[in-house]
Amino acid sequence: MLNSASHIQEMFARVAPRYDLLNRVLSLGIDRRWRRRVVKQIPKEAKVLDLCCGTGDLSFALAEAGHNVTGADFCAEMLQVAEEKQTKKKSAVQFVQADATSLPFAESEFDCATIAFGLRNIPDTMTALAEIRRVLKPEGLLLVLDFSSRQPFYVAPFYKAYFHLLLPLIGKILAPKSGDAYRYLPESVKQFPSGKELTAKLEEAGFAKTAFQPLTFGIANLYSGRAQKKTATGND
Repeated sequence: MLNSASHIQEMFARVAPRYDLLNRVLSLGIDRRWRRRVVKQIPKEAKVLDLCCGTGDLSFALAEAGHNVTGADFCAEMLQVAEEKQTKKKSAVQFVQADATSLPFAESEFDCATIAFGLRNIPDTMTALAEIRRVLKPEGLLLVLDFSSRQPFYVAPFYKAYFHLLLPLIGKILAPKSGDAYRYLPESVKQFPSGKELTAKLEEAGFAKTAFQPLTFGIANLYSGRAQKKTATGND
């Protein structure tokens, strides 16, 4: 299956060596600006879980901002690239191979959790959100950065042409071993909830004070929510 956990893991393993180059080229460098927006939302010296951390770009940005960062991803090959990059960094990140639906962390361990371009790659979204809620402290902050399937009418035709036609072609040229990775990307964005639909999912999973901010003409959204813990009686 195109969106099965094993398929996604294998796909990212193939693309890992060229992942950073492809991100820079395909996003025209805008992805860096989006990640900086995430970092600015987090209080000083927070203990942060960067989930689906990939090759560590957001993890390193968070660490450089003074946070205590754990980067987690289920793809060993992506983490290997992150570890190699860390040898050139002044900041230290603890990288852990972990499944987002069964995290190896204690309850209420983190002040914040971030996911950049990863939540839609988790087949069981609600289980992953429940796990994130579990490892966050009460009122802990969740930030989700991801592509949106909805743009203004004056942007949508150009964006869709690029995303569905040009992007897979560039991906195939720059990373010929990536297989269907850049065919999967636009399809995964199309199928994943955007805007109010995703904030509704966050609320269903036990997050409150949810909101989202469109970025760069709605190409991406930055979502936020606060973890609500269960009461002693077991009710939210």
